[in-house]
Amino acid sequence: MRRAVRLSLISLLALFLLTAGGVVWLTMSESGLQTALRLVSAFSGERLESVGASGRLAGPLAIEKLRWADGDLRIEIEQLRLDWSPAALWENRLQIDRVACAKLAIISQPSATPPTPPPSLLLPLAVAIDDLAIARIDYNALITLSEVSGRLASDGRQHRLDAWRAVSGDSVLQAAATVDGAAPPALTAQGEIASRLAGQPVALGFAVSGPLEKMALRVDGK
Repeated sequence: MRRAVRLSLISLLALFLLTAGGVVWLTMSESGLQTALRLVSAFSGERLESVGASGRLAGPLAIEKLRWADGDLRIEIEQLRLDWSPAALWENRLQIDRVACAKLAIISQPSATPPTPPPSLLLPLAVAIDDLAIARIDYNALITLSEVSGRLASDGRQHRLDAWRAVSGDSVLQAAATVDGAAPPALTAQGEIASRLAGQPVALGFAVSGPLEKMALRVDGK
């Protein structure tokens, strides 16, 4: 009887060590990162494709090209860099210290159906992005933004965007916003667009408030 108990304990200990070793390998090695990406790609039905992954799943990590294709939507990210804190997940928080990429391209086919706001923007956990930097954003070759930066803090319901900045041609956008994710989601935002007209500086201040499906906009120019 004692021998059987001893063997059972040894088996449990061996299983624990194997599991712990597998988790360490998956999160703390470059081969583990590449394996995790292959698994995610398989679970996504090959919608997700990654090229040139290096670093660790636990961070920091780098991916030279990341692509998502699903029907009429395609998202491509180049030179993604991510530094995050996996341990925060135990506290029901997603903590991202820095995320940056050289290019984010979004390609989607136009639809005859007008877009509708989501019924809710509640998140299952708190999220913090301390430093976001995107060198260039292209949307359907119609909108191009550069030098995009900002911060995000959310408790799961209240989403706060601070110090957001983007450049489009000669214009610079700076804004801050708060989104209440409870149904119906509501937005409160204010900011300024600075540019030049006929060689003179011009600025357009704006404020937005109200539910996403029916927002009020105030604009002041100078």
